[in-house]
Amino acid sequence: MQSSYGAVVFFSVVISEAVRGLFHMLWAKIELRLLIEGMRPLDIYRRMGFATAAGLGYAAIHALASYGGLLYEGRGPGALFTPACPATSLFFINALSTLAFVLLNIVFMPVAFYGYHRSELRYPAAVAAIHLAASWSTLLFKAGGSCAGGVALLYAIVALAAALAFHVGRKVNMEQRMSVM
Repeated sequence: MQSSYGAVVFFSVVISEAVRGLFHMLWAKIELRLLIEGMRPLDIYRRMGFATAAGLGYAAIHALASYGGLLYEGRGPGALFTPACPATSLFFINALSTLAFVLLNIVFMPVAFYGYHRSELRYPAAVAAIHLAASWSTLLFKAGGSCAGGVALLYAIVALAAALAFHVGRKVNMEQRMSVM
C-alpha cells in the first residue's frame, strides 16, 4: 500500500463527510424555513425516514461513480483482474465493494443526521471513523494485498455500521415513545 493511496482515501473521506455535514446544515435551514411558514414540525420517525432516503441517494451516486467508471474502462475485449488476486475478476471485486459502500451510505446518513440533530457529535464522528476504516480496507485490493481479506474486513465494517444504525434506531424508538406519553 503506497502512502499516496492512503492520503487520497483520507482526504476523500474528509470531503465526503464534510459534504454530509453541509447537507444536514442545508436540510436544517430548509426545515426551519418551512416551520416559519407554518409546516408542522417533523417527528423523529419522519426525520429518520428522510435521512435514510438521502442516504439512498448518496449511495446511488457513489455506486454510479464507483462502478460506472469501471464499466467504461472494461468496455473493450479481454478481461480485467485485481492485482491482489489475479484469478478474480475486477468486476466481481468492485461489485462487492460497491454493494458494501451502498449499504454503508444508506445507514450512515440516519446515524449522522441523528447526531447532528441532537448535537451529539459522537455519531457523525463514528460515521467518519467507520467510513475511513471501510475506505482504507479497499486498499487491500491493491498488489500485495488480499482480496479475501479486504472483502471480509469490509463486510465486518458494514456489520459494525449496521449495529450502530440499529443502536440509533432503538434510541429513536425510545424517544418517540417518550414523546407520545
